[in-house]
Amino acid sequence: MPGEIEDAFKPSRLRSLLEHFSRIEDPREAPKVRYPLREVLFLVVSATIADCEDYDEIALWGHNHLDFLRSFSEFYFGTPCADWLRVVMNRIDPDLFQACFTDWALALRPDAPKLIAVTVLTSIDGRSLAFDLKIPLELSDYALQMALLSQQAGLAGSVCSPQEAELLRRCCGDNWLLVCPGVRPHWSQTGDQRRVMTPGEAIAAGADFLVIGRPITQADDPGAAFQRLCDELG
Repeated sequence: MPGEIEDAFKPSRLRSLLEHFSRIEDPREAPKVRYPLREVLFLVVSATIADCEDYDEIALWGHNHLDFLRSFSEFYFGTPCADWLRVVMNRIDPDLFQACFTDWALALRPDAPKLIAVTVLTSIDGRSLAFDLKIPLELSDYALQMALLSQQAGLAGSVCSPQEAELLRRCCGDNWLLVCPGVRPHWSQTGDQRRVMTPGEAIAAGADFLVIGRPITQADDPGAAFQRLCDELG
């Protein structure tokens, strides 16, 4: 087995990769298929892990490591050439390919830390976005755009204002984590926060985690402030 693959993944994990790619449907007519799609995808990913940077290098790597590839699947006709790889890979839905690969990567480490991305700081309002940052979008549209890009990149969630939580929940799905600062109990000051909701409103909007700092940490009695907040949430 090539050392670069052996160091990166165990055989059982690579077999799992084949299973994940089986979800992608092959648009070609079955009797005419020499290279099954799941084998092609397995080749491309394995070669990429082995530091190949283009289809010419991938095709050469496949030819040189055919015995290794056949230890995971049949590869009856060997491996395709670079031009053939380009044609087939350009016909695949990139979002579905990424989703399958991401699901496989997450399955390898179900206990791995989750990465989340900041959308728009809760101290920024629409005017600041337009005039200070020169971003010609509605604030909610920009926050959604950042969240969707994060989701496409394989992250697990977003940091967002509770005012955008309902929109992001609807567009990004139930499994997308929403961490919401800008949460202020009705009895506290908003300070420098511009886009705020109460804890109850933020939870109702779809927040998974609330970030509540100064109303508790700067209270005369932080313990009492925390208990008051918990009592209000029931």
